[in-house]
Amino acid sequence: MGIPLEEILGLEGNKYEKTSAIIKYVRYLAQKHDDSLEIEVARNKFKKITLVAMEDILRGTVKYEVESSPDEKNR
Repeated sequence: MGIPLEEILGLEGNKYEKTSAIIKYVRYLAQKHDDSLEIEVARNKFKKITLVAMEDILRGTVKYEVESSPDEKNR
């Protein structure tokens, strides 16, 4: 499966927050798998980390919450 373009274009809500969550999750997966670009998702089946992260976040497999910035905390 390639990049889920239709899902991305059809996103409801704040796209920046989802994008930030995906980027942070990609970093986490990369560190967890020794900076590998692909991870095994099934026996003898590998996927790019960015695709795994996008699918997991967009489908709700992985939950995230947005931290408020220091400026917002001082209000």
